[in-house]
Amino acid sequence: MNDFNKALNYAFLLLKYRMRSKNELVSRLKKKRFKLDIIEKVIDNLEKNNYINDKEFSRLYLDSLLKKGYGKKRIEFNFNRLGIDKNLISEFLDDIYYKKNLEELIKKKISFYKDRKDKLLRFLLQRGYTYQEIEEALGKLNIEI
Repeated sequence: MNDFNKALNYAFLLLKYRMRSKNELVSRLKKKRFKLDIIEKVIDNLEKNNYINDKEFSRLYLDSLLKKGYGKKRIEFNFNRLGIDKNLISEFLDDIYYKKNLEELIKKKISFYKDRKDKLLRFLLQRGYTYQEIEEALGKLNIEI
């Protein structure tokens, strides 16, 4: 079996478990010490046959991060870690959907934190929301900290 087929099979093995970004696959193929020209051919082949699509990957990944209750900062960190273009993030991260997600998270967690509003604030800050975003959402929900 030639190097191209080995690299392609390895890429398919990785994609079998979950969808991956182009940069993530390149990184993993480099770790396996495949030559750059082979990696480029594999990536071109995968893109041409629609096995990898950074736009679709970004949309699905962003949706999963929002469901976990992550804020913009945390989302940007995760996308940067995977080598996703920042323009794709802003393309998908609609302010209305994002703010609605924050409000739903506050409603869900407010009973858990009851009288400890400072802990709620810390929780939301750790999730990647800014203080200004949190204040805005709390004001909209008529909750004081």
